[in-house]
Amino acid sequence: MRKIKCLCSLLIMAILLAGCWDSRSIEDISLVIGVGIDLEEDSDNIALGHQIIVPPSNGGDSSQGSPFKNIYTSGKTVHSAIRNLALRDDPVYSDHQRILLIHNKVLQKYRLDEVINQLVKDDKTRRSLYVFTTDESIKKIFSTTDRDEIPSNQLYSLIENRSRSTKILPSVSLGKVSSNLQKKVSFVLQNVEVINNQIALAGGAIISDGKIMNQELSVDDIATLNWLTGRIEGGVISTEEDSMPLAFEILDDVKVKVKSEYKNDRIYFTVHSETEGRISEDWNEEGDSFKEAYSVNRERAVEEEIKNRVVDFIRKLQTEIQADVIGFSEYVKVQQPDFWKEHKEEWNRYFSESDISFSVSVTAEDFGTKGSIKKRMSDK
Repeated sequence: MRKIKCLCSLLIMAILLAGCWDSRSIEDISLVIGVGIDLEEDSDNIALGHQIIVPPSNGGDSSQGSPFKNIYTSGKTVHSAIRNLALRDDPVYSDHQRILLIHNKVLQKYRLDEVINQLVKDDKTRRSLYVFTTDESIKKIFSTTDRDEIPSNQLYSLIENRSRSTKILPSVSLGKVSSNLQKKVSFVLQNVEVINNQIALAGGAIISDGKIMNQELSVDDIATLNWLTGRIEGGVISTEEDSMPLAFEILDDVKVKVKSEYKNDRIYFTVHSETEGRISEDWNEEGDSFKEAYSVNRERAVEEEIKNRVVDFIRKLQTEIQADVIGFSEYVKVQQPDFWKEHKEEWNRYFSESDISFSVSVTAEDFGTKGSIKKRMSDK
């Protein structure tokens, strides 16, 4: 019995000490962190940019070279362009891919579901990677970097700044894009550009019925869209009070309630938004923050600014764009199921003709140090 136990122990140790039989050195594989899809010049071929992590040398010192490299290939399809990479580099692994960047001219030629078809089918590609669009060349964006940082990582990290700006869309993953396309809903993808040799988030590309629209959203449109959806984690909105600049900083998530009603062959929406924050900047030195009128007037000024922007944006969506990028269809599905079953194929028309009323409540919980300074001076 003791001999059997010893033999079993030796067998187990031999297996554990053998290591991974199919392991490969990290230097022998290409870890793709970002992929860009463009059109090849003077051709109908798909052009791919692969941003690949360059691991540190065996000595662990990565300061001697760039932490990434870019390789560009082309082919009749996305998959053939990926496989053509094997002619020039080590085998590609997309398990760590973080971003997908698509040039807008690609989406003007092909449907979005066609462009991402191979990526969705590939079980190695992460569904959580972020999808962006751009009017810049893929080569320009993939070669724009600060302090040798990896551009794909920089782009990925910019989305995390949503707690500091209202002008950034929530991340749109490959899985979310695929789901939206299957549901045939309109949505927006964050656009990317290069400003002063730095990667920056811009406006947004509108996808409707799987195709990119000619109209684009500006960064201010993105901010207003976020007010309608409640997808705001922080940021600043600027306006005026008594012809003097005023800034309101959002300190909490924006809460939005949407109610829909169907009557006389028309949809009516009532949207109410609530937020809390602080008066972070006020150029009117005559204001007394200890008086109730001070906060009331400034809250009203911020509310009017938000409402005016929303009303203008809704008009733009209904008359120029004629696509529900807000996501009101989700409320109609739940609140008006019978209508939705009958008219879902005509939703963009009903959305464009719908009546949308918007209201907002702003609460200023803090005025910075201005009030305390005034109080100390009045006590002297």
